Amino acid sequence: MIYLAIFLGKMIQVMFGNVRAIAVVKGLKKAAMALSIIEQTLWIIITATVVNGIIEYPLRAVAFVLGTSFGMWAGIKLEGKLALGVSKVEVVATKDQAKELTKDLRLQGYPVTTTRAIGLDGEKLTLDIKVKRKELKNLFEELKKHEDIFVTVFDIKTVQGGFIEKLEGN
Repeated sequence: MIYLAIFLGKMIQVMFGNVRAIAVVKGLKKAAMALSIIEQTLWIIITATVVNGIIEYPLRAVAFVLGTSFGMWAGIKLEGKLALGVSKVEVVATKDQAKELTKDLRLQGYPVTTTRAIGLDGEKLTLDIKVKRKELKNLFEELKKHEDIFVTVFDIKTVQGGFIEKLEGN
C-alpha cells in the first residue's frame, strides 16, 4: 500500500509541477503559487517517506521514480486538456482567399486583423487571429476548408486592450 501511495503521490506532485511551470510561463501568478504549495508539500512528504526507509525498502525508490515518469506524462496530458492561455494564429493567403476567410471568421466571432504582405508570388494578406488555446481545434477545422494558406501559431504571454480582453474575461 505504501508503494502505491508513493507512486500516486509522486505522480500527482510532478503533474502539478508541470502545470505550475506552464502557469509561470503564461504569467498566471496566483495559480502558479497555489500549485507550488501543493507540489512542494507533496514533495516533502513523499521524499521523506522514501529516504527514511531507503535501505530497508529499496522498492520505495522504484515507486518514486515510476511516479515521476508517469507524472510527467499525466502533467502533459492535463495541460493539454486545460489549454491555458491565448494563442496568435497567423494565416497568409491570397487577397481573395483572405477576404473570404476574414468574413467567415468574423461571422463566427473570431477577432481578425489583416495586413498587406508581399510573398514570392506577389501580394498577399496576413490574417492575425487571437484565440483561446481551447478554441484552436475549432479554428483549425475552419482553416482546413481553405487550400493553399500558410498557418503559424504562437503562444501569447500577455494581452492588454482590444477585443482580445473579452476572450480572456478581463
